[in-house]
Amino acid sequence: PCEGFATIQLGPFQGDRDGITGASIVELEVGGEHPQHLHNDSENTFYFIHGSGYVILGEDQEKVPYSPGTVIKAPRGTLHGFQALEDGIMLALHKGGPIVRPDGSMDIHYTDPRCFTEHGTVGGD
Repeated sequence: PCEGFATIQLGPFQGDRDGITGASIVELEVGGEHPQHLHNDSENTFYFIHGSGYVILGEDQEKVPYSPGTVIKAPRGTLHGFQALEDGIMLALHKGGPIVRPDGSMDIHYTDPRCFTEHGTVGGD
């Protein structure tokens, strides 16, 4: 589980960049699993560049459609996941803290216990 996307981390950034502490370019693949997760330290803004699908937001799993040009915010601690209807590219800007911290730990917490980070930890910590 929890495959079907590729992420390139940009940052962490230092200095004053309107509070932006990091960014990610995310490739979303049709048929891949992009399960709900949250970030305790960062607010995220998603800019969809290519493709279409849904952002799955909150505990009620509201499906918010996206297509090129769509911008969706996920406040700190908000569950979010993705359902790609076609392969796509998204830019995610992080405010408050980077997803990959300078010490290599990650601020990503999946709701699915089968998911793990690249560091092999369940739940992201």
